Amino acid sequence: MSVRVICIDEKNKPSVIPASKWVKEQELYHILMIFYSIPSKTMAYTLEEIDLDESCAPYGVFDAKRFAIHQDDLEEFIELAKNCTELNDIEIKELIEQEEFEIIENE
Repeated sequence: MSVRVICIDEKNKPSVIPASKWVKEQELYHILMIFYSIPSKTMAYTLEEIDLDESCAPYGVFDAKRFAIHQDDLEEFIELAKNCTELNDIEIKELIEQEEFEIIENE
């Protein structure tokens, strides 16, 4: 399962990550895994299209705030979040609200 997202923020690329492994605004990507950081209470993603390998260390994931989720994919996103984390439905919904996700509506 992967969930489509669109990049809404490509700014502040870390210098250790080459441009070829960085996201581009308005490009479509697919989330493979969702990670949740307990201390910072934030989410991050690994993407199907970009492999942040050991050459990009200490970076291995992309901050969730860099992406918007299409409204049609929100249920699939919640299902992937449940599969990738130990969070329950209520915690995932609270985290989504806290993260101030940008939802792309049908045009």
